[in-house]
Amino acid sequence: MKEMKKLLAGVMALVMALSLVACTASPFKNPIATLGDAVVPSEEFYYYYSSLVSSFEDQRQAAFSTFSDEKMDEESGTYFEEVVNYALDLAATQAVINVLFEQRGLELTEEDDAAVQSQIDSYVAAYGSEEAFEQAVADAGMSMDFFKENLYAYQRIDKLTASMEGEEGCTDEDIWNAAQEDFIRVKHILIKTIDDEGQTLDAAGIEEAGNQATALVAQLDKGADFDELMEEYGEDPGMVSQPEGYVIDQAVSFDQAFLETAFSLEEGEYDLTLGSSGYHIIKRFPLREEDLDSTYFDVYGTGATVRDVLFMEKAENKILEEINAYKEANEIKLDQKELEVLTAYYEEQNPYTPPEAETDGTEGTENTEGTESTEGTESTGGSEDGQGEQEE
Repeated sequence: MKEMKKLLAGVMALVMALSLVACTASPFKNPIATLGDAVVPSEEFYYYYSSLVSSFEDQRQAAFSTFSDEKMDEESGTYFEEVVNYALDLAATQAVINVLFEQRGLELTEEDDAAVQSQIDSYVAAYGSEEAFEQAVADAGMSMDFFKENLYAYQRIDKLTASMEGEEGCTDEDIWNAAQEDFIRVKHILIKTIDDEGQTLDAAGIEEAGNQATALVAQLDKGADFDELMEEYGEDPGMVSQPEGYVIDQAVSFDQAFLETAFSLEEGEYDLTLGSSGYHIIKRFPLREEDLDSTYFDVYGTGATVRDVLFMEKAENKILEEINAYKEANEIKLDQKELEVLTAYYEEQNPYTPPEAETDGTEGTENTEGTESTEGTESTGGSEDGQGEQEE
């Protein structure tokens, strides 16, 4: 499965770039499979199947039909089996989510309709017109109904996630226990080694910053108050907006040197480290329950709190557990005839075209100079490196 795992990371980004030929008649009339009460739409399956097949064709530079019967690796089945199984599993997962959504008595509302329409409006604005947007959706191999259904899927997942608040595994106590395992609270005194434009100071400036940081550590060793020194000398504006400190885990988007030092400390300890922006004197403080409402400093700047992040993580794990339990309890029933229709449809609509070979102007000519006399001898100036130097 190693080859499949490498591919999966880029599949969802690739599928939006696919230009699938427009179809004259939709083949997506019957479900591809059922799983208990879960019904797997054929278009959902085809969406994943076509993107995986296209990716493998690009990777192998050959039509899928020419290698689909080959084993992917020693531990896997054939390319066809693995692609079908994985596409089916992805499509079935969404179908199971829909069942779980209904089992919890959840419903989509007019607010959800408005949220989906707002997203569509933003796409239309980005493409310049509704016609251009709909063409882009078609070029990506999707119908508008399928595209909208995927937007509604996000609404269902959000509501499903929210419904788990307070349940076993997602209680306030569970979240607090998780925070104590993964999060710490720290403050730091930053002495910058960069200027206001983000440029690194010269050697003298860096040395001066280092001397100042060392002197501050010496003051702390003699009993100076950390907060007072931070207020007087610290150059991180974040310590002004977050005077109680940063509440972080090791996945937060902070300087790696900062994180390594911070998580090496016991409560009450402090240490000095050099990061990309300057010298950090970091001190660890006790984590408090109220710190759960501190901002989580992720790379996206969403404004989510530590509590939000931990709840989402636990709720998502709980959803995955319920999905897997449902799959284990219900046998998936695949419609083989529908599968044949969809796989044939892909080949019909997407005949593989090999990439054009790059030529250097010598294609089809014979080399008549020195081909035999140079065999097995050392190069005396005609190496590839030498040619590269001449071209430069």
